[in-house]
Amino acid sequence: MISVSQLCSYIYCKRKFFINYVLGVRLELPKSVAIGTVRHEVYNLINREEQRIVSSIIRPMTVEEIYEIYKKAHLNMLRKAIVIHKTDLKKRGVELSKVFEEIWPGLMKETLLRAGRLYDFIKANEVYGTDLWEMLEPKVKAEISINSKELGLKGKIDELEFFKDGCVPVELKTGKCPEEGVWLNHKIQVAAYCMLVEKQFNCRVNSGIVYYLDYGVRRTVVMNSYLRSEVKELIQKIKLSLNSKEIPRLKITNKCDNCELRQICHNKVSIDKLMEKITSKQ
Repeated sequence: MISVSQLCSYIYCKRKFFINYVLGVRLELPKSVAIGTVRHEVYNLINREEQRIVSSIIRPMTVEEIYEIYKKAHLNMLRKAIVIHKTDLKKRGVELSKVFEEIWPGLMKETLLRAGRLYDFIKANEVYGTDLWEMLEPKVKAEISINSKELGLKGKIDELEFFKDGCVPVELKTGKCPEEGVWLNHKIQVAAYCMLVEKQFNCRVNSGIVYYLDYGVRRTVVMNSYLRSEVKELIQKIKLSLNSKEIPRLKITNKCDNCELRQICHNKVSIDKLMEKITSKQ
């Protein structure tokens, strides 16, 4: 079964995909990826705590008071996430204080967003405690593993927002945000999750979200028949690539500059040796 992460990898760079998944070359990921893992952990912890936070509000409050409740909880979640990944961060030479300094500003934007959204909901509905949680939407679940035998696809969704009339997959991304829309590999990733959610929950999913954490920007990916067909075609192309004995041609682009596989990918001798290993297994 093909994974959604493989779809993204294939779209990003077919040659890197081949080196990773066919030639079996995996190198240690850069420090930025380790910090990104902590960010994902923070949001996962936050979503698990959301019910407790919301249900704890049992009387009218100002938006500032609600913000302080969220701020305290999110601060604790960030510290907890850093502790969870402390060993890996130190192994990669990442200072824990630097991780905090890099993540906290963006997390504060999320804190403000959630506090303001909750305040507006309370003001409009005048409900508190457990009733507030029951009425509040969307409700967010994190790290949801999902698969479909029909699609031949599997993946893990960062967040799934549940509304009364359906649900919306949300993919959390660190790194650069495009001026408009989303990056192509992110678009395909979210589209694939939309299709998986449709199969899992037997419902129509009209759109998904890419949330660029460093910028506090949520971008919508609207589903259509063309996008659904593109995902299905990619699954078939990946199956062929995984069984191929021919590496995609080298195309030097800006992506190469920070790629951890560059030294191997651009070295014909190294590639030829790796190719010999898989051809000898025929």
